[in-house]
Amino acid sequence: MGNTPSSNKITSNQFHSKIEMSKKTGVLTLPNSKIEEIPIYILSFPNLKSLDLSGNRITRIPPEIKQLQNLKILNLSHNSITELPPEIFELKNLKTLNLSYNKISNISIDIQKLKNLNQLLLYNNEITSIPNEINKLNSITQLDLSNNRIQNLPDDIGNGLESCEEINVTNNVIVHIPTSIAKMPRLKNLKLNNNSIVDFPTEILSDSTVCFIEIENNVLPEDKFRSLDGYEKYCERRKGRIDQFMK
Repeated sequence: MGNTPSSNKITSNQFHSKIEMSKKTGVLTLPNSKIEEIPIYILSFPNLKSLDLSGNRITRIPPEIKQLQNLKILNLSHNSITELPPEIFELKNLKTLNLSYNKISNISIDIQKLKNLNQLLLYNNEITSIPNEINKLNSITQLDLSNNRIQNLPDDIGNGLESCEEINVTNNVIVHIPTSIAKMPRLKNLKLNNNSIVDFPTEILSDSTVCFIEIENNVLPEDKFRSLDGYEKYCERRKGRIDQFMK
């Protein structure tokens, strides 16, 4: 996932052929094509369900993106996008939003409008903070915010995200982990490696659904983490989960 895409520009005929085919299939895939701007006419295709423009040279998302009301998958990873227009949060049917490997520094509170989102992939950006409203995304199963500059997670992040199974915030500068994460009813994987974490809520160990915690390379020593109250209960859950996989 961390590899830089190749840049083999497609021919004009190939480009127009894919455009015409997308009108029938609802799928448009134009990665690594040296595209500098999203063609506006693409954004007028009402039946488009999947749009992949990853690995290009796009710096902005035009407001006309809101016209793609049937869009379920949007992949704009590996570009040079710096901000998200308000209109992107009007894509009510969006299930996967991949904006990894860009230059985004801010997430709007309007992220909460994407009620049907299953995957939010924002790794390898320049994000420094997460809005409290992210916990309104109750359809999310995977939240990846790794390799950013995040200092804190919202205290009430766990008071929501009811479908979330994995949170990945590795390679940030997070100091504290919110206790509310223990309330998330389906969370299984919590990835916290390479941060600045100094302590850890024992509630996540003793009274949560989390089965796999990665917490290497933090201020909190690993031996101290293993001595926390609830660690044995966490180990029992982890073993039970591994046993399920082995069956």
